[in-house]
Amino acid sequence: MRVRGIFGKDEVVDLLDSGEASLALSVPVHASARILTRPLLREGFVCIARPGHPAFANEADVAAFAAAPHLLVSPEGDRAGLVDRKLAALGLARRVVLSLPQFLVAPFVVADTDLIATLAARVARRFAAANLGIVVHEPPVALPDWPLAMMWHRRVNDHPATVWLRDCIAGIAASA
Repeated sequence: MRVRGIFGKDEVVDLLDSGEASLALSVPVHASARILTRPLLREGFVCIARPGHPAFANEADVAAFAAAPHLLVSPEGDRAGLVDRKLAALGLARRVVLSLPQFLVAPFVVADTDLIATLAARVARRFAAANLGIVVHEPPVALPDWPLAMMWHRRVNDHPATVWLRDCIAGIAASA
């Protein structure tokens, strides 16, 4: 078995179609009936910042949050995300000064700068528990939960190894 990080949703479908990947974990991708999906969990968002960050002196200060410099995690290289759309609806815009394709570096950058990052709640809380010099805050704007799903091609639906792996992953997700 090999595990590989894949950043684009379109690439996930291509790899499942080609047989290069047997299983993918991602937000659900709307593909034809050839790609099967099993919901795993729903995840929320939180913000991380260095301790004492002024944008969080008053937890509900949306203007201070928007004015602060931000780190955007965008696996697909987007220049804006859900937070930007929510702020735009309030007539605000944030300053994204750094964009990264994955979240693993984010806490290290945030800990030593004035940047704020909005991340998946479970990931952010694990980073904070590891004493990386960050604090978790609730976002000052309401952000919807998002789904994490397991996807595979129909041709491997009954393959014993794939069935076993899907069951293992589903069990882990159920306890998360």
